[in-house]
Amino acid sequence: MTMRKSINEVELQDLGQTGLSIEEAERFHKVLKETIALVEGSDPRELWRELVARRVLKPWHPHQLHQLVYYSVYAQWDASTKGPPLYWFPSLWHARQTNLGRIMELYGPKLLGASYQDPINSFSSFQKFSVQHPEIYWSIILKELSVSFIEAPKYILDTSDKSKHGGTWLPGSVLNIAECCLLTREHPKKEDDSIAVVWRDEGFDDSKVNCLTLKELREQVMVVANAIAATFSKGDAIAIDMQMTVNAVIIYLAIIVAGCVVVSIADSFAPKEIAVRLRVSKAKGIFTQVTFQFDTMIFRVYVLLMELRQLDVMNCLSLGLVDSNILQAREDVSSIPSMDKSSSIWLGICATWGHRFNDSTVQLVETCPATATSLPPPLPPNIRIPNLCNRVVCEAKAVFGGHTLSIKCGIENMCSRQVKHPPYRMSIRYKMHGKPKVTANQMNESLHLDFISRGSRKFPLYSRVIEAATCKVIVLPVIGNDIGVPLREQDQSWKDFLSYGSQHSRSNYYSPVYQSIKSVTNILFSSGTTGEPKAIPWTQLSPIRSAADAWALIDIQVGDIYCWPTNLGWVMGPTLIYSCFLAGATLALYHGSPLGRGFGKFVQDAGVTILGTVPSLVKTWKNTNCMKGLDWTKIRTFCSTGETSNVDDDLWLSSKAYYNPIIECCGGTELASSYILGSQLQPQAFGAFSTASMTTGFVILNEQGVPYVKTFPE
Repeated sequence: MTMRKSINEVELQDLGQTGLSIEEAERFHKVLKETIALVEGSDPRELWRELVARRVLKPWHPHQLHQLVYYSVYAQWDASTKGPPLYWFPSLWHARQTNLGRIMELYGPKLLGASYQDPINSFSSFQKFSVQHPEIYWSIILKELSVSFIEAPKYILDTSDKSKHGGTWLPGSVLNIAECCLLTREHPKKEDDSIAVVWRDEGFDDSKVNCLTLKELREQVMVVANAIAATFSKGDAIAIDMQMTVNAVIIYLAIIVAGCVVVSIADSFAPKEIAVRLRVSKAKGIFTQVTFQFDTMIFRVYVLLMELRQLDVMNCLSLGLVDSNILQAREDVSSIPSMDKSSSIWLGICATWGHRFNDSTVQLVETCPATATSLPPPLPPNIRIPNLCNRVVCEAKAVFGGHTLSIKCGIENMCSRQVKHPPYRMSIRYKMHGKPKVTANQMNESLHLDFISRGSRKFPLYSRVIEAATCKVIVLPVIGNDIGVPLREQDQSWKDFLSYGSQHSRSNYYSPVYQSIKSVTNILFSSGTTGEPKAIPWTQLSPIRSAADAWALIDIQVGDIYCWPTNLGWVMGPTLIYSCFLAGATLALYHGSPLGRGFGKFVQDAGVTILGTVPSLVKTWKNTNCMKGLDWTKIRTFCSTGETSNVDDDLWLSSKAYYNPIIECCGGTELASSYILGSQLQPQAFGAFSTASMTTGFVILNEQGVPYVKTFPE
């Protein structure tokens, strides 16, 4: 660690250099000195523990202040002999409130005998016991999760067949693991009106957070399951290639409820990567989505026009967000003055903005090229428009019949952001090269914009899927019912697909397909960075293991709101679903990019209590300072995986919730779980693991594959 001043040497001038005012620095210096005086001895861990307990450092303090105090407290710390410096220490009261602490208090004295002390001091012994007696541990955990068997297992673990390494888990059991996610239950407490999912669409930062109760989720899953059963056969592999939205979660559960197998495909994959996964899994269909989206705004662009050969009559260009909850303002333009046919024309514009945006009423000014003799009719008054960045531009190009159509749409803030009702200028430029002789229908078949966006990157999902897939594609709009793009003959819109399910006399009821514990429900894939991706099947046992780890060491409880930006194409997607629904927690989803303030505001407004991250995401938040002013103090636990964590980035993250713990997780898709991670029952250091997962033991092998005799401390 770089040599720094010790905490006793920190002076008023040092505090002022972190960004505190003189008055703030004086107050902080006084509290700091008082806290130092309270701590007996010279152990920096005790001083840091006291500083955190007294909440001397606030989430809104400059990061430079957090850095100064933390690194000064541990300035003389020798990590080579003492290990990494600690920042979080569980209290005995806290430990007893955790899931694992509670069952340790209940079963510990019986299982560990007189050696049992409490959840903190006896954790290592209990973890070791779970390795030596996994059948006892799992018999306890199965009672804590929302797992309901149609036929109960004959044993927890059957080791009679020596040819099966590790034995057979839950032999003879029959269930539907997706149905388990949807059932009411006394323990963990899950009722019909329990909130199962909360979410928000990107660009609606000031709107209320959307909620879906357990009953509503169950009914929507059953509608989709009916449609799947009417379209596919039991056992069919069905892929999902879309953002992790509420609909994606519903589809995921419905596929399994209907006795089919989910094929997980990340929404960032290129056609070649999609194709190989569809081929390997032998998928019979795939769900995807279509939209056009920029950073803070979603555009669905479609053109309604008459015979283009005349170039003098068009209806309207519509930009906006459309669904059943959004008001629409439309004004069709019946005619436009004749333009220079050889260069460009300007369209009448109909802007449709959702009433869920802020109430600022803005002035829209249409512009036109010099060749125009007059402006089209004005736009409808009092159109509401979201708070945009200074300029948003979208472009599209379509080629048909040897001719090229270019459209460029620009929306520009015309004055300072400090103005209460800033005017915006909207311009639409339309160019036709050549002399087109096509009809409106032909144009609509040719022009379509098909993207999702993550930050500044755009992903054309449907067009990539049809390039990769010959099987049936079911296409969802991100918002509303209209997908706005032409489909292939074998493909189907989400609306039409759901109509198959609604034909059932009880469309919101479906009798789940029950199968053995070893039946496959999900096919995931390795990354494929070293060759063709390997298929990784998840049986119905995999979600139980995945949820059990999260329950035990991340400590997901009833009432928690759990958010982790991810995708169903990666292991964290299914893990997140099962960790929430099998533990009775609420799943929180942000329909958009997690890179910016919109995501952070959703975390605040949704009251997220457990937030999962990857280190590069945290680094972006810290470096851009985009979360400044947001309140994340409801978060009681952070999680991190996927990359090596950075100590300073984790310092920034944990400080946003008064230094609550960051549980580092490392595992694998094949395991459906972590094998090493942090724990709520042990002190934590930034960017470090503290324990093997429950029922996991470590063996170190030499070059010949022979285990070393254990000579290292636990």
